[in-house]
Amino acid sequence: MITLESKLLLLEHIFGTLGATRAEFNVDDLNRRSRRAISGLGATEEGHLRKHARRRDGSRRTTVVFSVTDDEWPAVRANIETKILERWNAGNKGGCSRSVFNGRLRRIPNLSQSQAP
Repeated sequence: MITLESKLLLLEHIFGTLGATRAEFNVDDLNRRSRRAISGLGATEEGHLRKHARRRDGSRRTTVVFSVTDDEWPAVRANIETKILERWNAGNKGGCSRSVFNGRLRRIPNLSQSQAP
């Protein structure tokens, strides 16, 4: 399971460091827990790739495609930060570590600006 802080760090890297315009998440339609988690971040459900792949058991898999664009990223980041704060305030449930959260959420620096020539 990927915690909220891991998702925040991953998306910060995608949009901040790499300068991507889009992050895409592909989730098995049977994995309701992952679908709820990605949707709960604020990602947009774009559609379903129906029966496009085989599972290990031989059955056909339908994939749900979610995305976050660079335009949506500030709102998604704020949503994730709020969820981290709520979990921290509820007794540090949900995997929030002091390395990312120490009394208040630290903004992760935008490395792409500091590394620019």
